[in-house]
Amino acid sequence: MKKLLIFLCFFGFTAFTFASCRGKDDAKLDKTYTDNELGFSVSYPSGWTQSDYEPGVVFFQAPQRSGFSASFGIVTDAPADPRFDNLTKEDFLKEIPEEIRDLKLLDFQKITFAGKPCTTAVFDSVRDSGKLRQKQYLFNRNGRLFTIIFTSLRSDYEYYSQLFDKIAQSLVFTGNSGAGG
Repeated sequence: MKKLLIFLCFFGFTAFTFASCRGKDDAKLDKTYTDNELGFSVSYPSGWTQSDYEPGVVFFQAPQRSGFSASFGIVTDAPADPRFDNLTKEDFLKEIPEEIRDLKLLDFQKITFAGKPCTTAVFDSVRDSGKLRQKQYLFNRNGRLFTIIFTSLRSDYEYYSQLFDKIAQSLVFTGNSGAGG
């Protein structure tokens, strides 16, 4: 596996200078991002900005205020990998690159998400931008390995987690089922 796509994305997202925005579980998801090529859309709150971080990575950031904000990204730059359908915690830990072995895995689960087998992981780390917590969903769909990434300060994680779960649940797949659909 690509020494693990998720961890590369972790560093890319945390390298941004984040803004602060409180995530309310009653926030309206009134904007929609659509990727017609990969056949999916996701809703997010107005006021958040969407940018294509790099090919295969779309990033959403809260409005500019002071401090650090929760953010989320969707990574689709890797082909579907059937190993992720049955990934074990031990295999997941082996894939963490040596230079970021300071990550502390807090939770690892196998669930069904968007109708597909999915791995979820929650972990902590310390970076220049602060003490961070990250939640990830990894699953195969439409011929790609999808990684949905949510990042916040540890101290804000509970506050933001309901909004992130709401955003993640808004992910909809259209008729493009592609290979591994």
